[in-house]
Amino acid sequence: MEVEVRMDPQRPPMSLEEFRRIAPPHAVGIDGCVDAGPWRDFGSTGPRYVWNHHSHVDRLATRATCMQALLELRCGDLDEILRGSTGRPFAIVFADDCDADASSTIVILRRSELFAHPVNPLANRFVGAEDLMDTFAGAYPYPCDLELLEELAWIFQPYDDFRQEGGLERKIAAEYLRVVDLIEANIVQYLVGRGKRRKLDLRYDVLQTGNGWTMVREHGAQARTKMRDDGIRVFVSVHERTSGTRDVRIGKMHLHARGDLIAICNDLNAREGVAADRWGGGTNIIGSPKVAGTKLDDRTIMEVLNHHLGLPLAA
Repeated sequence: MEVEVRMDPQRPPMSLEEFRRIAPPHAVGIDGCVDAGPWRDFGSTGPRYVWNHHSHVDRLATRATCMQALLELRCGDLDEILRGSTGRPFAIVFADDCDADASSTIVILRRSELFAHPVNPLANRFVGAEDLMDTFAGAYPYPCDLELLEELAWIFQPYDDFRQEGGLERKIAAEYLRVVDLIEANIVQYLVGRGKRRKLDLRYDVLQTGNGWTMVREHGAQARTKMRDDGIRVFVSVHERTSGTRDVRIGKMHLHARGDLIAICNDLNAREGVAADRWGGGTNIIGSPKVAGTKLDDRTIMEVLNHHLGLPLAA
């Protein structure tokens, strides 16, 4: 399938109304760039799609974005629906990230011929594993020595390296697209039986603990697998930006751990005092504003967490 990727990491997630206004036929908004759950338009302005599991959804019921793409391809006649006047299918993908889920979704479209057939063990193994890992924000209870995780670590090494060297903070679209291209090359190698493995980096530091939550700094790309294995139930992961703001992720390792993340997200937005670039997320993970990061300090975040867990703030 021919795919045009409109990558814009500097733009906050747009509303569904805005996407409907600006998106042309054959547009697909993926993985959090549209602040809405999955959506389809087969009317006079379509075909258009939103594939997302980051907001306004039950993440467990919704599946990761890459799995939504795969199921639309295999079960939703996507190639036929997106067929243009030239007789060839094409898609215009709106994206704001190059992480594992977003990149996998783009590659499923670009390489639709490799993914379309349902009896494809390597494709099913790859997308199935990435679906579970992303649905649970990297905290699906796979064992830390699982070979499959080492295969995923190799596939997504371009993104992990890019994040480690500060590329996400620069928010340069061309760099993000380069990461997608590198991941695509690895996925293709994997699908033809030439995939490799990479040793997992499970390192993280515990910064402080509260009643029911643990604040951490993740060093390794697979740290959350170890965090869950170590018994952490609710994590607060912090990363300092060179600009002085921070990226913060708050996630549940266990589905029924205490705390309503949507309510916590709303409270943090009230304290952040921002409009378009906001805290967002779903039922098992939320995150700070994508573009600018958060200015909230640890004490404020702790106060919100302990309030929503029904516990007093420690002195």
